[in-house]
Amino acid sequence: MSLFKVRDWWSTKVGVEEEFDKGCLCIANINNNVEKQDQIITGSFQGMLRIYNPKPKKTEHGWNGFQAQHLLLETAFQLPILQVAAGQFVSGSENKYLAILHPQKLSVFGVTGVLGHVEQGNQYQIHPIYEHNLQRSAFNFCYGPFGNIYGKDFLCVQSLDGTVSVFEQESYAFSRFLPNALIPGPLRYIPSTDCFITVSSRRQVECYKYQVLAVATDSKSKEESQNMKQGKRVTANWIYSLEDNALDIDIITYVSQETSCVILVLGERYLYLLTESGTLHCMKKLEYHASCFSAFVPNSIKFLVATHSSSLLVYQDVELLWAAKMDQTPIHICTGSFQGIDGMIVSLTEDGYLQCSYLGSDPDLFTPPLVDSRDIRYEDVDKEINSLNKRIKDVSNRTGSVMPQVRDTDAIEISSQIQPGFKTIPVGYEHEEDGDSQVPSVTVKLLFSSKILIENIRCNIDVPPPLSTDQLEFEIASLEPNETKEIFASFYLHSPGLPISLTARVCATYVWPSTGSSRQMTSTIKLPLYTVVKPCLPVKNANHKITIESNKSSANLNSIFPEFFGINPSGPGTALGFQYYNGPIVTILASKSERYRLQCDDFDAIYLLADQLVTRLNNHFNKKQTGEYKLTFNGNLPLQEYFEIIGTHFEHRLESTRCKSELAQRTSQFRAIQRRLLIKFKDKSPTPLAGLDVLMEETYRQILMLADAIEGNDVEQELAANSLSRATQLLTLLIRLWCPRYMADEEFAILRSVLTPTVSNNEHQGWEESVDAAITHLLRTVLSKNAKDTTINPVPFSLPTDTTKVCKHITMLCDKLGKGAKLIHSNNAESSGEPALSRASAATSDLVPNDESNYITNTEQMFSTDS
Repeated sequence: MSLFKVRDWWSTKVGVEEEFDKGCLCIANINNNVEKQDQIITGSFQGMLRIYNPKPKKTEHGWNGFQAQHLLLETAFQLPILQVAAGQFVSGSENKYLAILHPQKLSVFGVTGVLGHVEQGNQYQIHPIYEHNLQRSAFNFCYGPFGNIYGKDFLCVQSLDGTVSVFEQESYAFSRFLPNALIPGPLRYIPSTDCFITVSSRRQVECYKYQVLAVATDSKSKEESQNMKQGKRVTANWIYSLEDNALDIDIITYVSQETSCVILVLGERYLYLLTESGTLHCMKKLEYHASCFSAFVPNSIKFLVATHSSSLLVYQDVELLWAAKMDQTPIHICTGSFQGIDGMIVSLTEDGYLQCSYLGSDPDLFTPPLVDSRDIRYEDVDKEINSLNKRIKDVSNRTGSVMPQVRDTDAIEISSQIQPGFKTIPVGYEHEEDGDSQVPSVTVKLLFSSKILIENIRCNIDVPPPLSTDQLEFEIASLEPNETKEIFASFYLHSPGLPISLTARVCATYVWPSTGSSRQMTSTIKLPLYTVVKPCLPVKNANHKITIESNKSSANLNSIFPEFFGINPSGPGTALGFQYYNGPIVTILASKSERYRLQCDDFDAIYLLADQLVTRLNNHFNKKQTGEYKLTFNGNLPLQEYFEIIGTHFEHRLESTRCKSELAQRTSQFRAIQRRLLIKFKDKSPTPLAGLDVLMEETYRQILMLADAIEGNDVEQELAANSLSRATQLLTLLIRLWCPRYMADEEFAILRSVLTPTVSNNEHQGWEESVDAAITHLLRTVLSKNAKDTTINPVPFSLPTDTTKVCKHITMLCDKLGKGAKLIHSNNAESSGEPALSRASAATSDLVPNDESNYITNTEQMFSTDS
């Protein structure tokens, strides 16, 4: 703990409930006054820009602090402000201008002032000079005389995917994707060597020559360069590996025998001083958690470091010169000149506390009061320790452990039981005339038990559409120890469409009594198959067919699906038909050899029955222990059918975008017509309406039509998203059976996370671009064969024009997996002879039998006639 504290010269609270980060503070003579006094510029994530000119006055009790006239300018932007900087950003002018970085835009403004007769009459305005719209989401930027063109400051913006875009003041220059860029890092420019310094996600300080970046790109226009996929490979001038993550970078240029510079890199546990050639000058291990730092003497290696313990440390090289206590922990710190005082320390905290301070020598005179002291009697201390040790030993011998046996994550246990039988209820949606007016309702008994007293347990059930339950949310007042509460929930089809899954999730949220912290417990419910399908006659012909082969003789389908037939089934069990309620029919055929066929007119409807068949066959043969059982899919992957479903979903997204754009135009037109009519109605001399009333009525009719079209398209898009989810799950299941080697559960989970079945109708980040980015990253990393594949530039997240790119990347992924590529690197790789789905999940339990009497027996002929 430091004896001294920083002396408060001027301070204020910036905004109310606003957030700030590194880069939101800048010190510069932004109004270009002749006194060359600095002003303080701040920008918040809420879009507020403020400029301060601190001029405190000395009083008997110290400095009077912030006054209203110290705030020169306050402007609200509609976008968050990520970073502010001042420099010579306008061609033909030596004045300083303000550069503001937004997530998708870089703007340059000029600040001018009109002096009044008194200080309160001064007026300051900000006017735009130029702006650049960014194609990628920005992270930070740096500036300087790129290419050693002194007298001008150019801008370099780094995006979230590692792309750097250079703007030569009003004109765009080029963009370049830095190699090995996973997450962006701090970025600085060194004028003496004309280089950019950054830290990659590999914990490496990388130096890139400006000329190397300038000649590396192959594209000439802004649109082509910012959406490029490849180009000449960028190579770093030098690389230095760090021991930990870098928090910030700063540059110190000093003059010794020759002009040189020192690169300061602040890490989480170390402080590095590197030369301009990438060699280590010195390093210091930190014994504290640093928050920010800044160099404050241009011609000497002296810098400030602020810590999370609210301390300010002054270093020369790695020697500590001074330590002082601060009032709060800053997120950004720098120095400036105010009222002729150089070296004033300016700090900004995360919640907006702005302070100008200096290093004084007045010590903190507060001393803690003395407590009542007494002489220590070591005999009494020994007796007390022995007594406590004896009590601990007695409790340990009696209970087996001193600590409580119940953990907060195991306090509540949730189990479920499928009740036998089901009841039918009327459907709650419109159905076809020849369809079913009744759907089954399956009752599940939920059992809640606890080892300790838990009160106010809030529970909810998440059910995949179109299923629903009558217990979406419920509450348990209290749960006594060793007590079991029973809750009955009914599951049924609530809306039209085919189900995505038969797995429901139960989530219980409660408060742990001892700590008062919130805890959560989840459990899954496997709903029976007869919740969504019913037995029917098999269909001989269908549009889509999938054949799965095994290494054992085909099993009797009656024993695989016993809940749909009586105790003594009369059919041979070689063909079964399943019909979704008000949906298509899926037929399962078993040949006399080792093949099973699933066929249906809808491709995505096959998934649920295919997953059930694979799971039940594995459980059936594993229970018999007839040897190693293996299921395979040897045909061509149904990519064409899958791509058609992707196209249907994407067309609905395009239609939604088009309708919303037209709706925005019509509403803008409607408001303009209203304004014109209002002007005519207010006119003292009435004039003809000139058809404005007819135009207004027609525009209103079009607005209603577009609103209905958007509402109908949203319903169709939701059905298309569910269809795409089922088709994706079916494709990943077939890929697992199709791969020439065994795909482990961990590798299959990676495949499901990349080719995800979760389809959300998000306007800003849809399924197509998310999957395309995930597969592209997989092709650049794990599945890449050479260095050329790793230089593929990821495209920004935006609505594509078509699905050609994502379909191409899915085809490439399937091709690499079909050739034996692995999604994870493992030294102990599993052999290709292992069973394809030996770790499949257990079959659905507690199933209730039903009756069926019609079969198709000539299944071998059906297999042979299919081409």
